[in-house]
Amino acid sequence: MKASFSLVITFGLVVVNCLVLYKLSISAGLFGGGTQLIDFDAYYRLTDEIKLGHNPYTVSATQTLGPPSVIIPFIPFAFFPIHLARQLLIALNLAAGLALSWQLARRLFRKQSLTAFLILNVIFWSAFVSRYSLLMGQPNIFLTWLLTLFLTTKNHSLQGVLLGFLTLFKTYFILLWLAFRRFPQVIKIALVTFVGVIMILSPVLKPAWYQYYLINRLPKLFTTIPIPQDLDYYNQSIKATVARFNVPTLYLPLYILITAPLVVKVIRTKNVYLAVTVSLLASPVIWQYYLVFLFPVLVYLSSRKISLPQKLLLAAAWLLWWLNFPVLNQLPKTLWSSLLASHYLISLLLIAFLTSKTQNTTRIDRNQF
Repeated sequence: MKASFSLVITFGLVVVNCLVLYKLSISAGLFGGGTQLIDFDAYYRLTDEIKLGHNPYTVSATQTLGPPSVIIPFIPFAFFPIHLARQLLIALNLAAGLALSWQLARRLFRKQSLTAFLILNVIFWSAFVSRYSLLMGQPNIFLTWLLTLFLTTKNHSLQGVLLGFLTLFKTYFILLWLAFRRFPQVIKIALVTFVGVIMILSPVLKPAWYQYYLINRLPKLFTTIPIPQDLDYYNQSIKATVARFNVPTLYLPLYILITAPLVVKVIRTKNVYLAVTVSLLASPVIWQYYLVFLFPVLVYLSSRKISLPQKLLLAAAWLLWWLNFPVLNQLPKTLWSSLLASHYLISLLLIAFLTSKTQNTTRIDRNQF
C-alpha cells in the first residue's frame, strides 16, 4: 500500500514536471526560435558591434552594465543565426535547470534523491526569477548550474576553474574569493583561469575597453542614485531600495552597515554560502533574474538542522523569493507599495542572516552533505 502510494506521488510529480517544462519551452520559443528574448537579442546585436571593433560602451546599441567579460557567454551564439541562437540558449538553460536540481537532490537528499529532484525542479521553474531569466534570454540558469557545481564539488582544482569563470561572467562573485583565502590552490587556479581567458579573448574584447569601464562606468554604478518615478520593481539592490523609499542619502551608510559585517563574517568563517549571498547584496544592481543564484543556497539551508524560529524565517525567505507581484509595475510609490516591492531584498537579507548562522566552510567533506 505504501509503495503504491509512493508510486502515485512520483508519477504525479513526473506529470507536473513535464507540463511545466513543456509550457516553458513553448513560451520561450524553443521549437521555433521566433520569440524575442529581450536581453539576449540586445547582446546578440552588441556582439555584432564588437566583431567590428567598436567599443561596447560607446555604441548606440544597448550597453552592458558590467565589464567586457560579462559579454563572453553570449559570444559563442554570435556564430549562429539569431533564431537558432535563441533555441540553443533556451535548450542550454532548460538542461542546466534540470542538472542543477538533480545535482542538489543527489548531494543533499541522498535517500530520496528522485522525489527531491522532482520537487526541486517544480519549485525552481515555477519561481518567477527562473522563468524571467529564461524568457529574457539571460544565461543565469546555466551559470546557476556552474555555481551549484562549485558549491558541491570536492575537487579543489575544479572549484578554482569554476570560480574563475563565475567571476568573469558575474563580477560580483569576486567576493567568493574571500571564502578561499586559506586555500591557495583554489585561488591560484581561479586567477589563472580569470586572467587566461581575458588574455585569450583580448583580440576580441580589447584591454582598453576594461580600462574605459573601470574609469567611466564602474564608479557611477556605486555613486549615482537616480530617483525613479515608479517603484523600480525589477531592481532589488540596496541602492534601488533607498531610492524607492525616497531616502537616497541613506544609501552609503546602509550599504556599509549591511555589507561590511557580512564580508568580515565571510573572511572569518570561510562560509561559501554566505559569500554567495553577500556577493549579491554588494552588487549596485540586482535585477530580479540575478536572484536565481539563491536557489542552491535556499536548498542547502533546507537540508540543514535548524531551530524552529529559523525554519519559520527560512519559509518566509522561500516565499518572498518565489513570489512575484506584476501589479507593482503599475502602482504609484507609497510606503506600503515600496515595502512590498522590496520583498526580494527582504528575502535576500533573511537568507544572509540564516547562512551566517550555519557552520559551513569551504572544506567539502562527507558530513557537509
